[in-house]
Amino acid sequence: MFKVLGITDEVTTCDCCGKKNLKCTVALEDEAGEVVYYGRDCAGAAVYGRKTTKNTAAISKYAQMVQLCRDVLPVVLSAISKGENPSEAARKVNRNFEVDFGRYADTGRVKPLRIYFSNWNVPGVEIPAEQLPAQAP
Repeated sequence: MFKVLGITDEVTTCDCCGKKNLKCTVALEDEAGEVVYYGRDCAGAAVYGRKTTKNTAAISKYAQMVQLCRDVLPVVLSAISKGENPSEAARKVNRNFEVDFGRYADTGRVKPLRIYFSNWNVPGVEIPAEQLPAQAP
């Protein structure tokens, strides 16, 4: 089981198969919390079960979405710590970002921070409420 952390062109060797000089790799976190870098084919197989063109394309798109959300995270956290609206801050970077943040209406407890991109129905970034800055609403 792997968690997709993003995509990078800074690491060009696959930690799974050893292939070198790749255009990019997908950063994955394994069950032990260790970060590994797999080429898109190997990442597709690791996350979706098989090496197929469809899985390679899917993991590539998903990793790019996660990376976009991770890239906007400092802007969102800065807005939260300043008491500003994190959704507005994210949309200033790119209007396709949606930020789910605030308090639950029934309990008043702080929600986890979730950053979504465009039409994805899964968050690219999710941070538990207890790990958010002290200025959380």
